[in-house]
Amino acid sequence: MPPTPAPSDPWIVVDSPLVVFPDGSWGVLISVVALIVSGVSLWHTLSARPRVHAFVVRRYLPFEDTAHTTGDEVVITNLGRTAAVIYDVSAITKDDEYLRSASMRRGYDSELIPFPDLPKSLAPGDVFTAWFSVSLAGEAAGRDFGYVVTYANTSTRSKSREEFAELVVKATHTPPPHRG
Repeated sequence: MPPTPAPSDPWIVVDSPLVVFPDGSWGVLISVVALIVSGVSLWHTLSARPRVHAFVVRRYLPFEDTAHTTGDEVVITNLGRTAAVIYDVSAITKDDEYLRSASMRRGYDSELIPFPDLPKSLAPGDVFTAWFSVSLAGEAAGRDFGYVVTYANTSTRSKSREEFAELVVKATHTPPPHRG
């Protein structure tokens, strides 16, 4: 059994934090924390990339009991943290040709829809839509071969060379809706 201290021996009572900083070291601690926060912010900025997502919405016109495909809308969204530049959106044919037209007809009234001006900068969260009529490449082209979206990112990495990416999206294989 350990001996008990005599009443005349002083007891050590710690009434302060366990980590003690000498004078001036609070400034060092704050500087280190600020440097870490700055480094994380720099990494977050430099790692920002565009993330282009696209899908195809197939449009139908009802004629009596059946619906006929009238065309496809290619909907492009930038889900990233920096802008993307959309350079081209084209329909792919079975001969691997890329087609687009300056304007295409849409709907019962054959309303003339102009093709959007390209290139287009797509900020984070922005949506861009391009209309393709069935008369351009046929109904099966959008479903079987799809559409190609050519884009480049505008991240803070080296601007000396352009990095182009292509994204191919296709329309659905589900049959058109039936009326009745």
